[in-house]
Amino acid sequence: MGNNRIWEITEGLVASDGHVTKKCFLTLNTTHKEYAKQVHELYRSEGFKTYFGRTRGEGFGVKRTMYRVEVYNKKFFGEFRERWYDERGKKRLPDDFEITPLVLNVLYCGDGHLRVGAHGYPEAIWLYTMCFGEDENQRIVDQLKGIGIESVVWIYEGKAMVKVLPEWVNDFLQYIGEPVFKCFRYKWQLRPLDANTQEGPRISVAPEVLAQAVEQGKLVMYKHESPAQNPAYEMVLYVPQQFRSALGEKVKGRKLKRVLERCLDLLSDKKKELATVFLAMPIGRRRQDIKSKIYQRYLEISGSPEETERGGNSGSTELMRQSIASGTSIT
Repeated sequence: MGNNRIWEITEGLVASDGHVTKKCFLTLNTTHKEYAKQVHELYRSEGFKTYFGRTRGEGFGVKRTMYRVEVYNKKFFGEFRERWYDERGKKRLPDDFEITPLVLNVLYCGDGHLRVGAHGYPEAIWLYTMCFGEDENQRIVDQLKGIGIESVVWIYEGKAMVKVLPEWVNDFLQYIGEPVFKCFRYKWQLRPLDANTQEGPRISVAPEVLAQAVEQGKLVMYKHESPAQNPAYEMVLYVPQQFRSALGEKVKGRKLKRVLERCLDLLSDKKKELATVFLAMPIGRRRQDIKSKIYQRYLEISGSPEETERGGNSGSTELMRQSIASGTSIT
């Protein structure tokens, strides 16, 4: 216990999704069940005392299932608490932080995103290190440059992150090696699109591709009134042209929920807020009171469906996508 490998894994976790409490134990809260299980099993196999549980957390105005991991060893995690947090308890990048293949691997698993264009080629790797400032992100960029990987600090909506340039995506993936947490293997390569996904609820398209389809498409919820029975609610994703060969023009109902479940953690905050509301909507005729509340929450976020076009990309989503594509870089 406490060997160099587990130290580097912890360093990568704290740099991304992990948190070291004031009482000096490691916590991880996530909607990704397999991720939580693999973190829990890894530390338990190293002799740490651990806890794994499921809770109902609230995010974006609705409740959803969260998975929590706790790992205990005050002496081991005390050093991480001292290095990674200031006197107010705010996370910071330690002065002695150094990337290694293992540290960067775990950071990429938790907070990385491989962006692949419609042409099938990688456009960038993003490290969503937005809890750190520009100067701290620049230190990560400088260290990447030191190992031959070109990247820039990218500013979006006032927050800094790291963008690995497309020519160095393969070098980045080769440097960090195979994923420590196997549930994130899709971030290393895209699987071929499955032509059968237009039929039935089965979804075998890579989560990365699903996330791009949701980001660039339009999520709409409709309420159909009827004098003879309770209102019916319909959820639709209008799919952008470049993804229709795999998903069709529209994705609805249970199939849509499967799509959103698989790519939720990869979505931007704005799209994730909307997707979380869709996932909370029950399927079937019952629970009308809950459906009505969720529909009202949808209207609060997106406006009335009458104001929403039934096809193509929404202006706000397209504007956000273009803004990221033309954001400001600090070199």
